[in-house]
Amino acid sequence: MEEKVYILFHEYEFGKKGDVRDETKLLGAYSSEEKAKEAIEFYHKLPGFCDYPKECFEYEDYPVGKCVGWLEGFANTDDFEEEEWDE
Repeated sequence: MEEKVYILFHEYEFGKKGDVRDETKLLGAYSSEEKAKEAIEFYHKLPGFCDYPKECFEYEDYPVGKCVGWLEGFANTDDFEEEEWDE
């Protein structure tokens, strides 16, 4: 069986109308889905986190020891011509 790690995030929007921003906090990496769920219960009781619904907590599982993203590399926006972004 493939070993996995469960990465827990807290994601929400904040700000005033016209200036709303997304905020994502990385909260931890857990060895099981059950431990990630237990962490949600812990964090949801803390100041700040308790002001948002539990739906703001999300976790994703990732295989341990495997490359899972950016497999073709990455580029900064400075690496592209401006007209490429207009398409």
